[in-house]
Amino acid sequence: MAIFKKIGKRLSRAYFKEPKMTHEEWATKKVYFPSQDISPILGYFKIKFSPQYKLLFKLMDRPDVHTLFAKWASQSGKSLFEMLIIGYRLDNEPANVLYMQPIKDDIPKVLRLKINPVLKCIKDLWQKFEDYIATEGIRSKDAIKQLAGGSLVVSGSSVKERKSLTVPLLVMDEIGEFDKGAVKEASERLKAFSKFFPKKIGVSTIVHPKDEICTNFENCEAIMEWRYKCPNCKDNFYPSRETFKFMTKKEFADLNNIPENEVEKSSWKKEALKNVYIECPHCKYQINNEEKSNLILNGGMDWFFIRGDENAKSFGADMNSLGSYFVELEDLAELLIDADGSIVDLDAIYRGWFNSFYQSKTSNKSRSEMLSLGNGVSQWIIPKDTIPHGIYLTVDTQKDHFWYTIYAFQYGAIQSLVSYGKIYDFNEIERLFEREYTDEDGNKMYISKLAIDYQGYVKKETIEDDDGNQIVIEDIDRMEEVKTWAVGYMRKVGYDRIYLTRGVEELTNQTEFSEFKIKVTDQLIGKEVDIRAWKMSNLRCSSVLDQKIQRSIEKIKSEIPDSYKDQLFYIYQDIIDILSNEEHKSVATDLDRQLRSEVLKYKDSKAKKMTYHRISRENHIWDTSKMAVMLSIIDNLAPIPKPKKIEKSIESIEKITNLF
Repeated sequence: MAIFKKIGKRLSRAYFKEPKMTHEEWATKKVYFPSQDISPILGYFKIKFSPQYKLLFKLMDRPDVHTLFAKWASQSGKSLFEMLIIGYRLDNEPANVLYMQPIKDDIPKVLRLKINPVLKCIKDLWQKFEDYIATEGIRSKDAIKQLAGGSLVVSGSSVKERKSLTVPLLVMDEIGEFDKGAVKEASERLKAFSKFFPKKIGVSTIVHPKDEICTNFENCEAIMEWRYKCPNCKDNFYPSRETFKFMTKKEFADLNNIPENEVEKSSWKKEALKNVYIECPHCKYQINNEEKSNLILNGGMDWFFIRGDENAKSFGADMNSLGSYFVELEDLAELLIDADGSIVDLDAIYRGWFNSFYQSKTSNKSRSEMLSLGNGVSQWIIPKDTIPHGIYLTVDTQKDHFWYTIYAFQYGAIQSLVSYGKIYDFNEIERLFEREYTDEDGNKMYISKLAIDYQGYVKKETIEDDDGNQIVIEDIDRMEEVKTWAVGYMRKVGYDRIYLTRGVEELTNQTEFSEFKIKVTDQLIGKEVDIRAWKMSNLRCSSVLDQKIQRSIEKIKSEIPDSYKDQLFYIYQDIIDILSNEEHKSVATDLDRQLRSEVLKYKDSKAKKMTYHRISRENHIWDTSKMAVMLSIIDNLAPIPKPKKIEKSIESIEKITNLF
């Protein structure tokens, strides 16, 4: 008897339909948040806290609206919006719904943290999933949540996993991270329902200017922005980084009559956070955090069409974090202050919070600009005020040679090129490392650390056997060659002075470097030993180097105060003089070309940030210069101020000398 009751219960749910509610009515009556882990506003869903949904719900109510691409920033309610659209469809018109997110391996986490918590807040719908028994089954690596009459399929953005699936509702999350063309391919899953009003929704923060959200957004018939209506002049405006105001570092420095490079971040932050506001670009009226909240709750923000109107059938919706009730202006200001000018961090903040791309000043540097960076010091001479332990030899490994640079770091992390060039064996590396240098005053100085790229190359050789057959041999491995040499040399000069490095695009912990262990055969004892190695973030170390060069160019152009002396970059004068001499222009073009070999730009792919792109075949000096940046950060040189009275560390210099 019980089984018949269960079957009857399922049938009634499948075939008995209550009068259809609008999306807004359904959300306010059926979605209940019991915990702040899911929503900061407890109880039934209240649209006044998310007024951006109001028009979008109306558009979803219309059968003829088939496309919505929402370009939304962090904390703007994009995840909840997606789940409400999915929940409404499954609860009212059960069918197959496809929810796509970028990486299939993330499906379990997406289910646990994003999908299930919200669906559980829709009591009637969650009961339907539970009552059907088969939940979160796995088929073709997709997660499938089934109910009578339909299912929710959670998929990655890979093509091969969705070939047989057709759906009337397609919801795509973070499509900015999808491969190019993935949205078009996924849209094919809607074709079978073309006469039954299918809907396609894509929601994402931006990744790069030609990503899937930016491209599909621009192709919509109508485009609208979530804008403020100024309480003073009554004009509307889209809030942006330019309208977001707080005391800048320069303003703080001027107010306190101190050089900008001497500003203490904590003091500046404390003062800046006292007055954070959104400025109307028309009348300069200041909207503080409290007034911002009141405006959002009381109709002070609305969708404004910049192309098309409400009669369109495909819509692009642009909203950044400044238009969200749940974002505190002070928190966003603190993020910007803590970024402290980092290109990488500012890029992430601009894309993630302001829905815009950070326009860095670091771009293609001209030859003439690079020629302005001479320091008046000859090659091989260490500039005065160099930190005793801040002289580095860095080496880039090639298949039959090496490129090297020697950098001296002065107080304030000023990076000065002492020498560079191409060398051909390890003996030359050792001679450079062990030789005696002098500073401008004639004092003896020594290199403190050596960093070498240990990845190297696998050298291919082609030989002929006795029968004349050509055979390719790949048993000459420079990686092992470098590691073996390094272990032996470490024994001579100290294990804490030789750094085996390998470059990676970016580290997961978002730092400039990361230490790890590698196994190397020690020829002396005839067995493997564990030694330290270092991963270097190409992106972050490049950005530090690039900023130094750009800041130095700006300083010479008098675009920054002469008092600013920290974090600059200089080149020894001899090479500048050679480069400046047209007769000998070809003698030193390697340096000029290689220091301009990489530029920062958004990659036309699914990379999640700006990246450095090679524009010249030879970029070895750029790589060795990044290694020097990494060593300076490891040694914590950046914060070291110039002492009022410089006393050379004779003890440390003698310690290094005694090793040779």
